[in-house]
Amino acid sequence: MIKRQDLTESRVITQMEYEGYLDTLNLDFSNLIDSPDQIGTATNDYMRVLGCAVDLKLKKDKIIDLLTLVKEFGKANFMSIVKSKNTKEITFQNKKHPFKYSNKINYADPSSWCNSFFTSIILRDKETAKFFSSIPAEIHFSGNVSMNNLYHIEVEIIKNFYNSGKFNDALFSASFNEIDKSSLDNYDYNNITKCLKPFLTLLKNVSDNDEEAFNQNLEKALIAHQKFWTAKTNDRFYDSKGWVSLPILAVASLGKDKGFKIQIESEYTPMWLIDKIF
Repeated sequence: MIKRQDLTESRVITQMEYEGYLDTLNLDFSNLIDSPDQIGTATNDYMRVLGCAVDLKLKKDKIIDLLTLVKEFGKANFMSIVKSKNTKEITFQNKKHPFKYSNKINYADPSSWCNSFFTSIILRDKETAKFFSSIPAEIHFSGNVSMNNLYHIEVEIIKNFYNSGKFNDALFSASFNEIDKSSLDNYDYNNITKCLKPFLTLLKNVSDNDEEAFNQNLEKALIAHQKFWTAKTNDRFYDSKGWVSLPILAVASLGKDKGFKIQIESEYTPMWLIDKIF
């Protein structure tokens, strides 16, 4: 079992953050019409609260609610960006909530796309995953966030895999085998080498139908995730977005659905989500 960092000292604040989310949820739904520019911001907030819910060991339905909110608000945000002709509704707890399109482009970056796409995979929502995989690459260069090109390449590899079932090994090798540390700041270098690259390696294992390599690399990926988010020399130790790993959860779900036996357990990746016990 690969455990999460000891967060006992911050648990009171964690509980307060979760309760604050409950207090503002109705406001977030009213903003779907009144302030649609806030949809992308809400998606990011739900990511943070999701980590809180997992650490607090809340009931499964509460965690599913937050995964659903990340997925649905993320989908609404990208529908707004691409001006999709799909029905403008968010589905939550069996209720439909209409929303308006924003005139601004916010949270179109690769990280925002990944968070919502991964939740659609974890929740086995194939229709929403298909929508995310259809978003043109140039969309991710627009908006209010600029990211290193390696993050854009990650999204391209994911979309290609989801749409074709094939892993672009040539692009992966050319982009990630020798990463130029001098071209990246410290955060991006560590995030790419400890989180992004191990995730893509697991995705390749799924594509290759290599269960043995997958489980070997799964343990390595979880330990790398742990090291990235627990280093006390930075402010990530208490960042709740690192208390659960959506990328590893998503790729483990893909492996599980392909018939893999997932042998490595971790508090970062609740097994009941991988096993779809919900």
